[in-house]
Amino acid sequence: MRLASGVPRVSILGPLLFAMYVSPIGQVVDTFGIQHHQYADDLMLYCALTASQLDDLSPLGRCSDAVSLWHHQNTLLLKRGKTEAVLFVTRQWLVGVDFSHTIKVAGADIQFSEAVKLLGVTLDTSLSFDQHVTNVVCACDFHLRSLRHLRQSLTFESAKSMATAIIGARIDYCISLLYGTKERNLNRLQKVQ
Repeated sequence: MRLASGVPRVSILGPLLFAMYVSPIGQVVDTFGIQHHQYADDLMLYCALTASQLDDLSPLGRCSDAVSLWHHQNTLLLKRGKTEAVLFVTRQWLVGVDFSHTIKVAGADIQFSEAVKLLGVTLDTSLSFDQHVTNVVCACDFHLRSLRHLRQSLTFESAKSMATAIIGARIDYCISLLYGTKERNLNRLQKVQ
């Protein structure tokens, strides 16, 4: 079957044309006074809330309904399974927050998560980055163990270069986000390095 429209998946123009196609989503979101970030096919809605506003998330729900409708009208699919919600709060406020609240997105109730992963960085509710550091350390340990299997086939210098590249890239990625994190997190990263 031949398609009458569209571009090949690997074309140079594909990403640009897709960005142009989905750019009106920003206008839809702006009508609700909700902030948003859009990167390729990912859309992130966010807003500042007070404790009393947490009980009424209907503006955010109406906005997500409008975004879902826009997707439907423009023959795009909004994947409910990839939708996450998170509250970022101070540690003091964290004690009193009821995480049983849900938000309706595309007809589905989405429960608030303890953490979300965004562009490879795990953001937890108090932005402590404890979970992110744990994920980085686990990934580094995994790759170091894998490198051990190849060690006898490599020279010392090439093994050292590979380990530095593999571990260094993971530790350095978004390292500036860890400014002000706990000393324990920095020590764990230093130990892996």
